[in-house]
Amino acid sequence: MDPKAVFGQATSQLQAGRLDEAAALCDQLIEAFPDHTDALQLRGVVELQRGAFAEALRHFDRVLSQQPNQAPAHIHRSAALFGLGRPEEALHAADRAIELNPGVPDAYGYRAYALSHLRRAADLPTNHQRALALAPRSAQGYFSHAVALQFAREPTKAVESCDRALALQPVFPDVLQVRATSLHSLERYDDAIADIDRALEMQPDFAAAYALRGICYVAIKRPERALADYEVALEINPELVLIPGLCVHLGLTVCEWDGFDARIASIHAQIEKGNYAVQPFTLGLLPSSPRQQQIVAECCFRDSNSGPHHEVRGSRAFNEKLRIAYFSSDFGNHPVGHVMAGLIEAHDRSQFEVIAMSFGSDIKDTTRLRIAQASDQFVDAHGMRPEEIAAVSRKMNVHIAVDLNGYTKNMRPRIFSSGAAPIQVNYLGFPGTLGNDHIHYIIGDAVVTPPEHYPYFAERVVTMPHSYFLTND
Repeated sequence: MDPKAVFGQATSQLQAGRLDEAAALCDQLIEAFPDHTDALQLRGVVELQRGAFAEALRHFDRVLSQQPNQAPAHIHRSAALFGLGRPEEALHAADRAIELNPGVPDAYGYRAYALSHLRRAADLPTNHQRALALAPRSAQGYFSHAVALQFAREPTKAVESCDRALALQPVFPDVLQVRATSLHSLERYDDAIADIDRALEMQPDFAAAYALRGICYVAIKRPERALADYEVALEINPELVLIPGLCVHLGLTVCEWDGFDARIASIHAQIEKGNYAVQPFTLGLLPSSPRQQQIVAECCFRDSNSGPHHEVRGSRAFNEKLRIAYFSSDFGNHPVGHVMAGLIEAHDRSQFEVIAMSFGSDIKDTTRLRIAQASDQFVDAHGMRPEEIAAVSRKMNVHIAVDLNGYTKNMRPRIFSSGAAPIQVNYLGFPGTLGNDHIHYIIGDAVVTPPEHYPYFAERVVTMPHSYFLTND
């Protein structure tokens, strides 16, 4: 056997997309020459393209056991770890590749992916600038740029960067997925589905692409198609973030009961592993234990927070009114808005100053106007970043900040981890634990927050005598 010739054939087969043939040739080489690191590397790349990330990682680890300073193996290892849902380790692998060879733009692309999933936004601009400076005509560099722009919530620019990457490298399923995600943000759902279809032609086992297409089908009200995509995604990768919960919730929506018990058991298994399998609000619809609810709340907090966390130390002057700020995206025609209008009106103004911090829609309906008139101050924080909202609260010397969203739609937990007030409270919108030590209290009652559940709350429970839920009368 001529190892050089066989390796060349394996490379050609891989480039032509014939993965089985490439794998067979690599296996022949590895059997004859167990220390053939190039064959091991190529074999791992085959498994990467198949989506068999654990098997790919095994091959890259074998390469690095023989050549620990081989930068390409660290780059590919980063991709495999990311595919396995281990972004922190993927980041370390990409950093090691850059340390060994700072001139390889591919490493920055995988580093961008890891940073985005770790919510490390501050590091992304430098990352993609380095990638583009190293290779201004590198598809991977533009891919890195697109990930950074997407994370910075600039979907239009992210689509443009993806277009440049695809012009340089048309067969690039990861770029198509990023482009589709940005198109989804722009509510261009049909275009996003078309991109995902192309990506799946290139990589049929692309679990995340099936999941994203399912999300797009939900948006255009085709739930049966969405459910089918979610199920395929989970067959490929049962540990996809949030997709198990979305699958169950959509099954309930369309009254698809077959397999319901198995889906619930799968979600419970993922939660017990510490995986973020379901949104906290969705878990409230499903059979679950207080401990499982606590784990999911902790996962949600980790997933939705980035940057430094702060605790606020405040002071209150003698005879100064207690300054309370209520934070919500729902100060309007919404159940929370309807309840809060009467609550804000009922405050004793001789003792309390009431501030409404609105970070939701700026549609001025009658309920929003009523809340604004009832408040001592109404702050329209629509469009502001959570850190900026927290800074406004501190500048106003708020004594108690009340989160009315919790883990519901348009939630902003980052406001409170950034430090909005010395005392921070969870109330009304999400009557369960938020799973972090930045929220000091939760207001509940004997039914909603029973004493036997206290050990599963990160907050201290303040129990109302009859009901935690107020009405407008």
